[in-house]
Amino acid sequence: MKMRSALIIFTTESAVKDIKEQVESTNAYVPLEDCDDLTKIRDMKGKCLIVTKEELMRGVDYRLKE
Repeated sequence: MKMRSALIIFTTESAVKDIKEQVESTNAYVPLEDCDDLTKIRDMKGKCLIVTKEELMRGVDYRLKE
């Protein structure tokens, strides 16, 4: 698997299953859903964060540590 930078997708809960399937089928990203662990967020290289909670899109610094 080729390591890529992180990807963030804001969507509805009803679309999560389809998005996860699409992300997994590309073998480019590992999907995470509604992660609020800052340690994991800082180490998101090669991962796709799927966010359904509006509060996770406000006030969270999604910059990678590198």
